Amino acid sequence: MALITLGANGLPTGSVLQVVQNQFSSSTEQTTSGTYVASAMHLTIQKLKNNSKCLVMETGAHSYLTAYANGCISTICQESSSSTFTASTTYNADNDPASGFTFGMQQVYNSTTLNTAPHSKMWLFDSSGNEFEAFRAFFKARIATRNAVFYELNHKMTLTIMEIAQWF
Repeated sequence: MALITLGANGLPTGSVLQVVQNQFSSSTEQTTSGTYVASAMHLTIQKLKNNSKCLVMETGAHSYLTAYANGCISTICQESSSSTFTASTTYNADNDPASGFTFGMQQVYNSTTLNTAPHSKMWLFDSSGNEFEAFRAFFKARIATRNAVFYELNHKMTLTIMEIAQWF
């Protein structure tokens, strides 16, 4: 039998304190940029505990056009503030958990036909001390000047934030 240590509020470390979710289904988002651009997919949370962490999950489908079989790379950036909700539209490598990794959190299809496939990405953000957290998905073309499609019309994507208890 495992021993469970309870935190100040009677919940063990790792407990989910709350879940915030939104589904996005706007028009097609695409770019030919080799640097990250902001997607319309963003979500904010007001944390219940300042020392908790946020598990952020992106689910949906990347696509690319037949003539540009080079893939799309995306990442989720954290923007935090102690007093307001913010979700910057400017990519900042300091807020990117995959920064320093050449391909970040990518979903790449290398073929000569049109491909759309479901996928998911998740990252656990250490956001100790911040009451408000905001997250935005950014994306770019794997090869600059080629068309990268983040998601197409009617291909719904979901962004979910789970606040995870961290008791010390």
